[in-house]
Amino acid sequence: MGRLTDARIRTLPIPATGRKKYADGGGLSLLVAFTGKKVWYLRRRVDGKEQMVRLGAYPDMGLADARKAAVEVRGRLSRGLPAKEAPAVTFGDVAREWLALQGEKLSPGYVRDIGERLARHVLPALGKRPVAELRPGEVLDVLQGVAAQGIRETTRRLRRYVSAICRLAVIKGYADIDPAASLAEALPPPVATHMPARTSPEEVRALFASCAAYWGNRTIRNALLLLALTAARPGMIAGAHWEEFDLAGASWTLPPARMKMRRRFAVPLSAPALEILDEQAGISGGGVFVFPGRDRTRGLSNGALNAALRTLGAHDHVAHGWRSSFSTLAHEAGHFRGEVIEKALAHEQKNRVAAAYDRSELWPERVELMDWWGAFLLEGLQG
Repeated sequence: MGRLTDARIRTLPIPATGRKKYADGGGLSLLVAFTGKKVWYLRRRVDGKEQMVRLGAYPDMGLADARKAAVEVRGRLSRGLPAKEAPAVTFGDVAREWLALQGEKLSPGYVRDIGERLARHVLPALGKRPVAELRPGEVLDVLQGVAAQGIRETTRRLRRYVSAICRLAVIKGYADIDPAASLAEALPPPVATHMPARTSPEEVRALFASCAAYWGNRTIRNALLLLALTAARPGMIAGAHWEEFDLAGASWTLPPARMKMRRRFAVPLSAPALEILDEQAGISGGGVFVFPGRDRTRGLSNGALNAALRTLGAHDHVAHGWRSSFSTLAHEAGHFRGEVIEKALAHEQKNRVAAAYDRSELWPERVELMDWWGAFLLEGLQG
């Protein structure tokens, strides 16, 4: 059909599978993938071996630029010089780029956790591989190796991360396919596990009473109580700053940087929660952290809260378990709408309209919910 033209390139059909090559002459070809990506390659023979030199992706590199680049590469090769092909973009390169993008949406701690999982389980095997050369089989081998360690949920999360990274590579023109896209069905299903938590009314009240009687560090005792009263994530409590609290307005507002999903979140404070904060102000009110660690330059660790619970004999309940206790008992009470309980747990609506409704309408109901929860827990201190 002769050499390529700009008009012809714009109307080239997309193959149903794989890639189709369209020659322009002199070894220059445009490869069109089933994803719609178009990439320029120059085919040359060097020392009797065929060499495919990637020149660039269309339309970033147009027809005229591709022909010019092909002439330059031919000239270098004819003089015995290397083609000076740009270094292949590796999976590790794209992973770093993808993690940086997640930092704009997710909390630093959450992004750090994702990065650590990738560094531990995926990057040692795939990090230096050109992302354009990754195939489903080798990705599956890595994931099945992780699954063999018995951490199935981690395996499925890793598949989603790898798939997201490879989709970014396709968008950027570094690769033609996402090799992890179809692997979900080839992985073993996760084994259902739950954070240890007490969920019966009697046991929950008894645990709250034990926390109130904690004989150790007073800061840890108050942190345990506020954790229970707010049903917040342990990290939210451990790293709480005084500037986040409006005690007069009975609210605690966390900035996006401190939230898992990088969205501002406000928590209504019940009367017993305000009492705890009033007492804690006499301990740490002159500092940054509400519940400072030993050196006062950072907040408590989640480990300190869990260690305190073990000291109290609560081996069937972890710090994060208060959220399950709250959710279970609030739903069982039957007084509150499900969306109000979910909002109290910072489970964000994916629908933007629903999220806007949450912000404008649910606060009074959430205040009522947290007042009920505080009163419920205080019943464990009576008698």
